[in-house]
Parts: sequence; structure tokens; C-alpha cells
Amino acid sequence: MRLPGGPPRRAEPGDLDGVRACLEAGFAARYTPARRDALGAILGGGRSHVVDDGSLVAGAIVAHDVEITLPGLDPAPAACLSDAAVRPTHRRRGVLSALMGSVLADTRERGEAIAVLGASEAGIYARFGWGAATATATYLVDRGKARALGGARASSGAVELLDVAEAAEAFPAVFDAARRRRPGEISRRRDAWRELLGSETAGDGDLPRFLAAYAAGPDVDGYAIYEVRAAAAAFGAGERREVAVLECCALTDTAYAALFAYLLGIDLTDAVRTGERPVDEPLRHLLDEPRALRTVDTCDGAWLRLVDARAALERRGYGAPGRVVVDLRDELCPWNAAHWSVEVDRTGAVEVARAGSRPELALDASELATLYLGGTRATSLQRAGRVAELEPGAARRLDAMLYCDPVPFCTAI
Repeated sequence: MRLPGGPPRRAEPGDLDGVRACLEAGFAARYTPARRDALGAILGGGRSHVVDDGSLVAGAIVAHDVEITLPGLDPAPAACLSDAAVRPTHRRRGVLSALMGSVLADTRERGEAIAVLGASEAGIYARFGWGAATATATYLVDRGKARALGGARASSGAVELLDVAEAAEAFPAVFDAARRRRPGEISRRRDAWRELLGSETAGDGDLPRFLAAYAAGPDVDGYAIYEVRAAAAAFGAGERREVAVLECCALTDTAYAALFAYLLGIDLTDAVRTGERPVDEPLRHLLDEPRALRTVDTCDGAWLRLVDARAALERRGYGAPGRVVVDLRDELCPWNAAHWSVEVDRTGAVEVARAGSRPELALDASELATLYLGGTRATSLQRAGRVAELEPGAARRLDAMLYCDPVPFCTAI
């Protein structure tokens, strides 16, 4: 099917209104002034692509630079696709496929092996070779049952509430240090911080946003950003208020325990509800009554695309020595399609090369992206029929090689 208006082109700052209108139509939502300003800054970076139809932007992928932490805690440059949409009037005409091919080719030309996005609809992206590489969980703690937090009592520091200017100075450094300690985390743009921290001049309809910082010395060791909201009667009848934790980030176990002790101690509230958190969250084990915590939701988190599979496999760290030959299928990035030998020696050195030998596993690009950070096991995908094991034991061997601790997670997607 012929594209409207011709092939994709690189977006320019002057496309701001057209791209914004396309995204608003695609997501059926209005951009706030702050988001519009952030969009303009991203378009100025030269990584976004659009498809035109006359004077209209029919489709757009908005992309910018990030740094992603890989297994082994090695940072790597990557492309982040922050928004992708096609006007409802222009769907089913190949617009998104053309845009995706254009953005991935551009990413490869820049020498980047990996792209990352947060999927608004999970079913869209697997056909383009993307895979859900991290998972998230949301937790709810009943304050009526939660007694005390074990490690918090040993804290020698204090939690204080900061204003926006103070938090804007202290919190990014904490986040930047913490993101380098967990695979899957990506860097955060300055304009995203402005939106997250909120404004002290918020409108009457906006909930106040509180910015709590923990410090045991001169520097902040952790922070929590939260609101207090009306809540459904999750644990019983009657009007309820809950602490909604938008983000909690800590550099030490003591800071983590102290921040959650503070959140659970806020008066006139009945529960603490977290935003998206890692699936290996230790909060349950800090509670004297672990049944006070419920996991209320789990979901996919960051989606990865291995734009250069060989370079990506060579860049990450590995959990065990071994060798496996995979038959990788990749229609959108055909340079990836090959039999690849991945061999890790006892020192952790890895060699990835085209193999002439018979493959032991067969999988698509989306499955390899799902496995890449170590958060999903090859044996799980094998049982689901998404990975074909051609040599007995190969999936288990690959699991050992890709093992990662801590489990991958992405806060800033």
C-alpha cells in the first residue's frame, strides 16, 4: 500500500505543531504546555521522524538519546522512542512500519546497538522485533496491618520535605547514581524532571506533590515523590485516602527502609500504593506483617529492540561461561539475520561471530530482545513455543549465560 505523501523524513523544530496534533489525535489526549515544550526540545535533537500527507503530519515517531545500563552494569548509548502515533484517519496504510524502519536504520547509522520504548499497546511492537525486556509491579500496603519496618529503626538519618527548587538540585544526582546499579535503567531528560517534580504554583484542581528526601550526612541518599489521594475502599468500606508513591529512589538499604517507614507513617491515610516498581521489591520483607502488602498489578515495562544484535550481545556482561549457537530471524533489520555463536569464557570475555555450525536455538528478534537483559528465561519462552530448542539443554545453557542480578527494571521509560 502506497504511503501518503511519500517516505519518512527527519522531523525539524518547525514541525512541532504538526507533530503535536498528530500525537494528540493518535492518543486521544491533549498535551499540557509543559509537555509541548518538552516535545519541542526533543524535535530539536534531530532523531524524530515523520510521514506527511500534504500539510498534515500523518504519523510521527519522537526519539531522543539516552544511556541504558546493561547487565554487568556497563552503560551504553541507545535511542529512546518516547512517542509513536499515526493519525486515526491514516492507519492501515503502512505509516508506522515505514517510520519504524526509518528510525531503526538511523539508529544503526549512529552506531547504537539498542533502542528502547514504553509500549502504550503491547501488541503493536513485537511484529517490529521489539520485546518486553523488563517487568513492573504495583504494591498496596494496608497501614492498619503494617506495624514496623525492621531496618528503619537503625537509621541515623532523617527525612525532610523539600521544595521544588531544592529537589531539582538534589534528586537527579541520586537517580543518576542509582540507575547505574540496575540493568534496564535509562537516563532521564531535564524536562522530564520538571514534569515529575511538579510545580509549587499548581492549579486548584491539581493535587499537591510532596518531595521527601532522606540524608544521613551532608548528601541526600534517597528520595520519595508522592501525593495523597482519595482511594477506593480496597481493604474495607468507607471513605479512604492513600499515599500514592510516584517514585522512590534510594542509594542505601537504610535510606530505602527509612523512606518507606516515613510513607507508612503519614497520618490521616489508610494505605500506601506504589507506582511501577521492580518485581524483586524488598518492601514485603521489611514489614513485620508481610500480608499487609498486596501485589495489585504486574505488567511489562521497557521494550527493547536490538538494532545491531552482534554489537548488543558483545556489549553486555554474562552470568556464566558457555557457548550457544542461535538462528536469529529478523525481517526488519536483515543484517541481524544469521546463525550466531555466542561464547563466553571463564573470565567473562565474550565473542559473538557468525557460525557455520548447526544452530541449537531458533528465535525471532523480538524473543532475543525479551531475553537480552536477563529478566525472562529462555526456558520459559521455549515452553510457550516462542523459542525452538534444536539441541537439548541449549535453552537452559543460555539462561545461565544471560543470568542477571538484580533483575532488570526501567524507571524513566
